[in-house]
Amino acid sequence: MNTKTPLFLAIATVLAGNLVACQSNNGSSADPTAPGADPITGLPLEEASPAVVQLEDGTRLPAAASSGGVAMLSPSNYDSVVDDVFAVFTGAAYGSDVLALPPYPGFRALEIGGDYNDSSTSSDEVCDNGGSARISLSWSGSRVILNDRQAVFDDCQYDTLVLDGEFQTLEYDNISIASSGLTILGEGSTKSFSGGVGYGDGNNYGGSSERWWGASDLNWSVSSDDQTEFAISNANTSYRIDGGYAQSMSGGFTLTTDNYTVQVQAEEAFQSAQLDYNDPNFSPRNWFYSSGVMRITASDGSSILIETDNGDATSARVTLAHGGQLESFDKPWSDWDSVLRAGPSPTR
Repeated sequence: MNTKTPLFLAIATVLAGNLVACQSNNGSSADPTAPGADPITGLPLEEASPAVVQLEDGTRLPAAASSGGVAMLSPSNYDSVVDDVFAVFTGAAYGSDVLALPPYPGFRALEIGGDYNDSSTSSDEVCDNGGSARISLSWSGSRVILNDRQAVFDDCQYDTLVLDGEFQTLEYDNISIASSGLTILGEGSTKSFSGGVGYGDGNNYGGSSERWWGASDLNWSVSSDDQTEFAISNANTSYRIDGGYAQSMSGGFTLTTDNYTVQVQAEEAFQSAQLDYNDPNFSPRNWFYSSGVMRITASDGSSILIETDNGDATSARVTLAHGGQLESFDKPWSDWDSVLRAGPSPTR
């Protein structure tokens, strides 16, 4: 078990919190940037959650799901929706893009000095269109164990891209990335990022397959022609694998794609009770969780409920609520192996 994980989580949380705290604390419920508002719908979070009704057997069925018509979540698409949701938790859906930001040469160009004392350096640059960029670097430790890079862009054009806002990365074996607001316009799309993410790879510590990915108050979106193609909002998530199996997954967020908007919440954190990978008898058949409950609710009230404790260690119970109907069945964890194994591809 890697003992540096708590430090990584602390750094990611503090880094994101410090930057996001710079945003205004004033705003109406109709303002998507207002605290407590869903950045996609602009509604207060309590209003953005659909109403529910209680059935005789205790199952919670979203009221809007009984209105008839074609439900946003249904047996025909639930599997791909769950894949999309799991890919947000693992970082595969967006992490490679975030780890590559910002695509500006000066951000990585500053070099750490030759001595081992704590130090810093910075550079003010004029961008292709006359805009500006200020790039800063600080480091510490006799072996340069901490590397903190910051950039502030003001209408900064580089090649075909225009960058506005600020960005910071903190590297301490792991990588933490945060912004109080960064927008990149160009190449047919607009990408926006605020909040924080963190990444760690066990290969840094001797070749194990340990990996973790986390998000703190994350908002990430990709849009073109004023249409949102993909957006994650209000994300606070944690995902960890260890020794070749999924170990834990927790948190929640709002996910918007071309086809749907869903609210996701791990009502009980997913946990795995599999054997330790150092145990000589350890031989995982697939990636599965032994405890945890997750609810995925669409904007029309249809929903997907995933319950891991169904009496069968190799599957999870899935309950679909759509068009006034409830359907429950067991889904093998092996069907989700590929998406649970996937993660971001660091470029640093």
